[in-house]
Amino acid sequence: MSNIVDMFSGLLGTNIDQIQNSLGNNDKKGIMTAASVALPAMLEALNKNTNTKEGAQSLANALDKDHDGSKLNDITSMISNYKGENGSAILNHMFGDKKENIINSVSKSSGLDMNSTSNLMSMLAPFVLEFLGKNKKEQNLDADGISNLTSMASNFLGGSNGDLMGMLTNFLDADKDGSIVDDAMDLLGGLFKKK
Repeated sequence: MSNIVDMFSGLLGTNIDQIQNSLGNNDKKGIMTAASVALPAMLEALNKNTNTKEGAQSLANALDKDHDGSKLNDITSMISNYKGENGSAILNHMFGDKKENIINSVSKSSGLDMNSTSNLMSMLAPFVLEFLGKNKKEQNLDADGISNLTSMASNFLGGSNGDLMGMLTNFLDADKDGSIVDDAMDLLGGLFKKK
């Protein structure tokens, strides 16, 4: 499986200035923290969505149609044109009616304003699908394979026990001291460091 940590560390490490420019927000710490909260949430949502045959098949079809991983060859374009990548619609499919609550939670956890958080998540969502699509194509995965892939990726980035908000809190508050931002920044040192 193409390494999701490597992909996102490269994305956030080497492209953070462009991400800041595209978002119109210079809060690097907030952006990095928000990304560290949002990515596991997205993968956990996809994991839950693919627990049914219909959900797994729907994602497999979407990957075949629009997300085969080839866009990862032009990350700069994906960042600068993120509004054209249908990220908001992808978030709607991922989170359903919980979308605004998730964005609000990521915003509060990171200190990043709601608008920037929403735009950042809309920017990251297509990267998540491109990552899954690349692995689907490389491994010739069917719907069951996609379900297994989302489960592995979700467990790898954040664990899958408890509800989504509990998972996010447990994932980030590693030492249980209530300081999610500090733990997120420690996590970023390992996951999202510059190469």
